[in-house]
Amino acid sequence: MKNQDSTLIEVKKRIAWPFTLPERKKIDTTKDFYPKRWKNYFDETIPLWVKKTYPPRGRNNTKEFTSNDFKFYLSGIIELSEHFTTDRAFSLHEKRKGYFSHKKFRASYILYLLQVHAASFFSLFELHKSYFEEKIKTKKTITILDYGCGPGTASIAFLFFLKKHYAKQKISLEFNWVDSDPKIMKDGKELIDFLKSENHSISIKTWIPEKPMNTMTTNDLIFLGNVLNESRKLNQKITKKIASEVRKNPKLLILAVEPAAKDSAQNLALFRDYLIQEQNLFILAPCLHQEACPLSNGKDWCHFSLPTFIPSALLNGIKKSLEIQNRFQRFSYFIAGSPQKNSSKKIDEWRVLSDPLSSSQNKKNKTHSLLCAPETTKRVTLSQKQKFFRGDIIICSNKSTR
Repeated sequence: MKNQDSTLIEVKKRIAWPFTLPERKKIDTTKDFYPKRWKNYFDETIPLWVKKTYPPRGRNNTKEFTSNDFKFYLSGIIELSEHFTTDRAFSLHEKRKGYFSHKKFRASYILYLLQVHAASFFSLFELHKSYFEEKIKTKKTITILDYGCGPGTASIAFLFFLKKHYAKQKISLEFNWVDSDPKIMKDGKELIDFLKSENHSISIKTWIPEKPMNTMTTNDLIFLGNVLNESRKLNQKITKKIASEVRKNPKLLILAVEPAAKDSAQNLALFRDYLIQEQNLFILAPCLHQEACPLSNGKDWCHFSLPTFIPSALLNGIKKSLEIQNRFQRFSYFIAGSPQKNSSKKIDEWRVLSDPLSSSQNKKNKTHSLLCAPETTKRVTLSQKQKFFRGDIIICSNKSTR
């Protein structure tokens, strides 16, 4: 993979992020973005469920979640957060068992990271609504494999997506959950019960990776959330499992989401390349080409940020305690499936992979951006009038892309 340097480029059009592909309609993530029930579910239903299921010692009142309860659970949330940000919080024994094996961390994840990760999935369902809409409108029963599901994080986000757009449509949902910890899946099934509705019937089957699933099951959708971030190499068990699902249903749709960190993002890029090269799938988003990812190694990696306001007092309180000030969702992701109409990519379209970057070696204080193209990235110098931001699509003149 090569990294090309370039001077100024001639831009014909800028398509600002976030836009859906292929409709490219701008989404306002601050106004009526999340369903009304989102706040009640994460601020009331879940805290009371956690308090009832994993109660603080000596506190039997489950009718309200108090400030003292918040302080009690916050210690576990801080420790869990440190595990994900520094990787120093757990002993080797605890890492081998998995953090979900401990009640304290199951409760902490459900109170905090469940909503954070669900919000990322929900945002991507919204951004790329048309891809999921095709499955919803053409099938009475939708079968979904949620791999590395935890408490059903992606599944919960998908249910909120259905409640927002298809509340009156009769839909049968058959979830196949796979996770290494049966206890967190049991918790998730109880949390899903609160989201059941008259028009959306739900069934859930749970599996552990070591136990083979029913080979007769054909999945329409596959969700993979944060399953590649614990390994520095591509997980062969996951690739084999997804490959078997593709062989059963070449028209399935895959949404894979990972943290916006270098190792997990580059693992995701390798997984993307595998699906293209070995399984003949088509990357529908966010990539604008089907060649090898130029950021599967090296110092840069592909990730995106989405400004959003998540309407949760509990989450805002946790973030304040953790001294997290940004309001951006950050993640790496791709959507893969079979080629669709108008899915061919044009050579004059480039994806912007960075916000404007300043160069200390540039005496004129000019900025540059990192652009993605087939098998290469290009750093381009920006004029004072040019403003490109991470996630934007820019359409250049033909001479600019040579």
